[in-house]
Amino acid sequence: MEAVVTKLESTRNVIDAQSPYSMFCLRRMREERARGNETEAALEAAAATSGRAVLFSGVTVAIAMARAASSFSRSMTAATATRA
Repeated sequence: MEAVVTKLESTRNVIDAQSPYSMFCLRRMREERARGNETEAALEAAAATSGRAVLFSGVTVAIAMARAASSFSRSMTAATATRA
């Protein structure tokens, strides 16, 4: 049961983290539409500007989470080895 709760919390955290980025991209697209650009051109402009920022942030978070998981794994391995 604890593993299920942990997975649900992880999923919630990912969704919570992505919501502001989605709003950021949507706002950028609306700004482009307000300037008179067609929908496709507005999407391209939003992806070219805010999309890069969101991608960079996502990669940074993924790297940080991978490092944290690796560190946790090593500490658990060390703790297990000292008990044996």
